[in-house]
Amino acid sequence: MSDRQLQRKIKALFDQTPAEYLRHYRIFAAKKLLLEGQQITQVAYLCGFKSPNYFSSSFKRVFGVSPSEFVQQHKASK
Repeated sequence: MSDRQLQRKIKALFDQTPAEYLRHYRIFAAKKLLLEGQQITQVAYLCGFKSPNYFSSSFKRVFGVSPSEFVQQHKASK
């Protein structure tokens, strides 16, 4: 299968480009790590983001809150 065919197949199945799908997967992996109590910067690097700032903006785009706000909301609900 060629690269382009794979890209089309992923777009058809998930309605996302391969890069968007991978970023979404990493964000949800980061959410799990944040809920386990790991530090935000460490989570960003563990999940493959090169910059904590980019991680934060990507996280906010998906969940509507920054990672620090997410952690605080979760702590408050416990």
